[in-house]
Amino acid sequence: MKSIQKRKMKKLGSGMFVTAKVILPTKRDATKRVSLAGKVFKKISGTYTLPEGIRTKKIILEYLQKLGDARVKTLQTKVRLIKTPKNKLQLIMLQTQIAKEDLLINRIKKCSPTEALNFFEQMVRNIQKIEEYNKHHSAKIGLDIRLKNFGVINNELVLIDLYPAYLQGEQKIQIGDISQRKRGVIRKIKKHLSLKNVEKKAENTIRRRMDSKITMKEMIEKFISRRPELKNQFLQKYASMVN
Repeated sequence: MKSIQKRKMKKLGSGMFVTAKVILPTKRDATKRVSLAGKVFKKISGTYTLPEGIRTKKIILEYLQKLGDARVKTLQTKVRLIKTPKNKLQLIMLQTQIAKEDLLINRIKKCSPTEALNFFEQMVRNIQKIEEYNKHHSAKIGLDIRLKNFGVINNELVLIDLYPAYLQGEQKIQIGDISQRKRGVIRKIKKHLSLKNVEKKAENTIRRRMDSKITMKEMIEKFISRRPELKNQFLQKYASMVN
């Protein structure tokens, strides 16, 4: 894993929790059976103690497994705990790169009405699958339904953003998983929010992500905001799927 950190990368973007870069090819990649070139290197913000890092890695892996059990498609992801040059611990994820135009948030803007309704139906099904899974399992899973968190592969939606891992069970997401990472970003952009406010926002985020009714409402609103001319079709499709 040390060799990954030495590779040249190009920044793709960053969010509240994760910075994504693509690993650039080298001459040596041509001679290797398995190459890292073209893989997306996602670094979770901040550093971890060893116990924190191990716990967070476990919760991401268990979240991945339970999403699979619920039949929600996810992008193949490797999760690693690595040492930084300053001997601190960081969590990274390695994924296949999805073209910018194949991110759902971009695809939905230009696709045909038929495709848009297909993506909408898949998203409704994903939320229904999670709701059904949670009825029969003690460990519950949630979903961050923002369109930028999904990619399109062969016209099928796949979840590409797996942190924070919305899981509540023996392994479970904690307020600190969100608030600690947010505080790091807040310091960088010099916003002065009290710890109490940050933790309150984090608690509210977890509550919303774990509530399928709120998730469904937010998802419908996001689709309508991107394709307002299809509002009636989206609502009709939803009504036909829940009745």
